[in-house]
Amino acid sequence: MQRLILIFSFFFIINCSFDSKTGIWKDASEAIIESNKDIGDLKENKEYKQQKTISQKEHDDDCKWGIVNPPKCKYKIISTYETSSANSKLEDVFFVDKIFNDVINVNNEIVLKIDPPLNIKNWHQEFLFSNNNTPNFKLSGKTITNKYRLKELPSDPYLNSTIILSNKDNVIFQDKKGQINIFSLSNNKKIWTYNFYKKEFKKYKKKISLIIDKNVIYAADNLGYIYALDIKSQSILWSKFYGIPFRSNLKIINKQLFVANQDNILYSINTDNGSTNWTFATSLTFLKNKFKNNLAIDVNNNNINFLNTSGELYSINYVNKKINWVLNFKYISKTDDLKQFLGKPIIISNESILIATDNSFLNYNSFSGSKNWSKPIKLALKPIVSNNLIYLLTTSNLLVCLNLSDGNVIWSQNIYKNTNKKQNKIGTIKDFKIINNNLSLFSKNGYLLSFSYKNGSLTYLSKISRAGLLYKPILTNGTMFLVDKKKKLLAFK
Repeated sequence: MQRLILIFSFFFIINCSFDSKTGIWKDASEAIIESNKDIGDLKENKEYKQQKTISQKEHDDDCKWGIVNPPKCKYKIISTYETSSANSKLEDVFFVDKIFNDVINVNNEIVLKIDPPLNIKNWHQEFLFSNNNTPNFKLSGKTITNKYRLKELPSDPYLNSTIILSNKDNVIFQDKKGQINIFSLSNNKKIWTYNFYKKEFKKYKKKISLIIDKNVIYAADNLGYIYALDIKSQSILWSKFYGIPFRSNLKIINKQLFVANQDNILYSINTDNGSTNWTFATSLTFLKNKFKNNLAIDVNNNNINFLNTSGELYSINYVNKKINWVLNFKYISKTDDLKQFLGKPIIISNESILIATDNSFLNYNSFSGSKNWSKPIKLALKPIVSNNLIYLLTTSNLLVCLNLSDGNVIWSQNIYKNTNKKQNKIGTIKDFKIINNNLSLFSKNGYLLSFSYKNGSLTYLSKISRAGLLYKPILTNGTMFLVDKKKKLLAFK
């Protein structure tokens, strides 16, 4: 009898469906079927999946003995200038013990130019652009013009992510209940709230990644759901249950929604109906840390770049589904004996892809995967590329300007050197942007510090939020929006 009950229960579970309009249980068997869409099983990708590849250099060094060549000499030769580990395409990156910590003054003969200020109309995804880089923002002023109360916001920011998005005159955010809210700035009120979750999920803490495309909000959460909401009609378009929590930012291109789950599986989702186009399973990380899977799109080469929590960086052509190259940075990480990977979001700019581990900063060719240069620099935040310059903040509070082409340091200055405020009073720097040609740092305690992009000299220091900073600010239409610790949305113009 018990066996019959178990069999009945099994068939009931795999056949139960979930209403796409209300957000209750849906067909979990769909995730099992879609596992067969792993592009790692394609013939042209199997060498990468099975790690049966060898670099050209390693082949030249070890495969010159004819019939006595080692077995790896039969592996596929990959185009990388680095030595691959045995029986692996994954690249080992040299570990440098001496971390950069020098103050360097600029050579006055060098003329530095950055991109002109840009007026952003909408902020539709976590890192604003598909390549994860942020521009030189245009801001009308630094005066608070409006204050909006958003009391429903979660009190604990999720890894200091950008949790507020903007679309035209509206601000879109997730509240502490997991509801998606649309707040009208002109009317100073919420115009729509959508609750996807029912009572059985009330006690679960929801972490939702959002992206907006063509007036549709796409959401992926830590419960394993993906759903799409139409802003104009204020209705749900579709929802899918994948069974494993999602843990990445979101990207959209060519009607493909890209997202990765906590098991480091990359998904390409059809934006029209939520069906799976293809998947790619990568190395699993058993211990989770603050770094989450990161995605960036190389639009010039039709590639999705995927840096997973194991420290592996994949370049995949999203048109033909071919794996271009794979790099491995986990061996560079010596944070602890378990070698957890601690990185920063990747950036693609000018045919370069920038990668930050917990102790190195590296530049690779985004098309071939070959290394351009590496520096022993520990980054505190995601860097910014402007023109042919890289600006970054180190963990030792150095604001640094690098040449994108060769990685040479142009100048480096301590951000607290010329301030009359104590470091602990200013607080930890939580965000970094270029605004009106100034390098702008935002602290946890609500301070804004601005520096010259030409030499790193301090140009502005003021406390712009008495209550401190809760989430990273966003800038649209010449206005900067900042959420303080009292859950007030402050508009600076």
